[in-house]
Amino acid sequence: MAVKAPSPAPPPYVPNWTGFYVGGEFGAGWAKSQATVVTNSGVGFPPGTVESQIDYFGGLGVIYGGYNYQINQFLIGIDGDYTWAAVHGTGTDVSLINWRNFARQVRSIGLRH
Repeated sequence: MAVKAPSPAPPPYVPNWTGFYVGGEFGAGWAKSQATVVTNSGVGFPPGTVESQIDYFGGLGVIYGGYNYQINQFLIGIDGDYTWAAVHGTGTDVSLINWRNFARQVRSIGLRH
């Protein structure tokens, strides 16, 4: 009976990173802040007044995409993203002769290429 020759080994796998890609990231942000008035901010809120605590909350997100081209062990490409944030909070300060409502916001929109 004849003996078969072993099969040749398959060629090694070489990854190829050429192509388009897209993605996204979404989440939430939260924080607390409290401030002390250091300058005369009007009647009823002299320096040293401690403002009420503000609880911030809001959404965050990123959308990105690009294209890569692989040349042997080198990779060149271009990418871009759009970043968004809207975190906000409100509070009320009261003194013996005055009161105020206020809102603080952290907003960010960015483009990068």
